[in-house]
Amino acid sequence: MVTAVLNVAAQRHGSWRVLVVSGDLDVATAPRLVDYLAGASWTDPPPRIALELSGLRFCGAAGLRAFVDGWERAASLGGDLVLVAPPRRVVEFLGIFRADHITIADAVTDLPQ
Repeated sequence: MVTAVLNVAAQRHGSWRVLVVSGDLDVATAPRLVDYLAGASWTDPPPRIALELSGLRFCGAAGLRAFVDGWERAASLGGDLVLVAPPRRVVEFLGIFRADHITIADAVTDLPQ
């Protein structure tokens, strides 16, 4: 049995709080991302959270739910949550689950300032 591993590192890029997410995002590891999102800068007016996903190997339904919940929270506060460099399968699943309203950027340097 292989244990899923998720790594999350926080950075800043201008006014954006960037969480660099790598590894496997599944039902076992998604709570860790949810915890990081809960501790993100939601008080920065408005909150701007970017999830840098280029190192994501796997993303299951629990990971997609974390993205949608994070986006909804940011939007409710007048902010935004952007997925940066997500794997192609993540983009496809967002469309299938009608969550394609979440903004996608190719790189952190593409985030609006």
